[in-house]
Amino acid sequence: MFHLYQAYNICLNLQQEQWDKNKNLDKKDRSYLKASKIDNQ
Repeated sequence: MFHLYQAYNICLNLQQEQWDKNKNLDKKDRSYLKASKIDNQ
């Protein structure tokens, strides 16, 4: 069960980083990670 929570927290952290990076950008300038890029990090 610990690994499940750890994986969930990693996903939340990546999502938060994405939101923080895109927060002040215009819609056309925003970038989003694809699942394949997340797997390779």
